[in-house]
Amino acid sequence: MPLLPKESTIKTPEQPVSSKCSLLPKKSAIDATPKKASTVKMKLCKACGKTYPLSKEYYPIDKSKSNGFKSKCKWCHRGKSKDYYNRVLKKEKAIKKQTTPMEWTELNA
Repeated sequence: MPLLPKESTIKTPEQPVSSKCSLLPKKSAIDATPKKASTVKMKLCKACGKTYPLSKEYYPIDKSKSNGFKSKCKWCHRGKSKDYYNRVLKKEKAIKKQTTPMEWTELNA
């Protein structure tokens, strides 16, 4: 027959668990910790003039800059890239299709 502990040491669900066994911090310790104010750096887009949080979500990365981001937001940067593509690269593609490789090298030499 196995030995059972004395009845006084057996914990039943009705008895509260002592605070020494609890893994949670005491309520007074939680209240005493100061709340940190979230400080998010903001940056002004040089193209559209809107202010966005300084993060990868809003600005393209540029490691040559002091803060690590480009001066234009992603939307303005995309617009500039599309404009360049429409102005320059489409024209180059059209010329390249119409000319032979030898003529292309002569035009761009």
